[in-house]
Amino acid sequence: MRNRILAVLGMLLVFRILAHIPIPLGDSTTLKQLLDNLFNQTSSGLLGYLNVLSGGALANFSIVLVGLQPYITASIIMQVLTKAIPKLEAMNKEGEFGRRKINQYTRILTFPLAVVQSIGMVFLVRQTAQSLGGLGDITANASLGRWVVMISALTGGAMVLMWLGELITERSVGNGISIIITVGIVSRLPSMISDLANGAKWDGVTTSDKAYLFHHNYSRHGLKVAGIITLAIIFITWAVVKLNEASRRITINYAKRVQ
Repeated sequence: MRNRILAVLGMLLVFRILAHIPIPLGDSTTLKQLLDNLFNQTSSGLLGYLNVLSGGALANFSIVLVGLQPYITASIIMQVLTKAIPKLEAMNKEGEFGRRKINQYTRILTFPLAVVQSIGMVFLVRQTAQSLGGLGDITANASLGRWVVMISALTGGAMVLMWLGELITERSVGNGISIIITVGIVSRLPSMISDLANGAKWDGVTTSDKAYLFHHNYSRHGLKVAGIITLAIIFITWAVVKLNEASRRITINYAKRVQ
């Protein structure tokens, strides 16, 4: 078990290293401005949400930007098709051999989905940089070859994450996909807590009052906001665990048997 846990920690370390390797873009200067300014303005918007789910890969425009979304989408599609197509349903009932075949189909389906989502993610960030960030086109100087490299890097990153997730699952430590997603979200907690603390500290405070509030750490309004968010997180966590582990004891009455 110790060797398994160490192996899983090594795979998670590889994931965090990949999250800081950026993909090549046509205009690196515009990309740097985007990373420095855009997330400060839209940290609570769609990009901020995607950045949390990707473990900060979006803020770094990393090669694992797409993440595990293609694999999750492919898994959902295959589950639906298994119920809709009799051949796949019969294959699923064959046992371990049938499930391995379905998993193989899921991996094959992940590849085209990763390509499509990689293209969509690049266009999403480019459009956001132009509309919200007021920046230029981050792919302005990108040739066809550079586009191929960008999409290939994002697609390869998604496939590597899928592979790491399956390796973690094989170690019998837990569900590899869930562990990678959890680690990505947890890695963003320090910065999220820091942003929340800074927002609570100076929320609605004028410059003349900052010297006074510096000795009192936080404004009352900021403390209320931080307290409400903390209670909401605790309640949601409790509700999810309660629903996930819920069970109902049902009394079973057997008919009287006469021998």
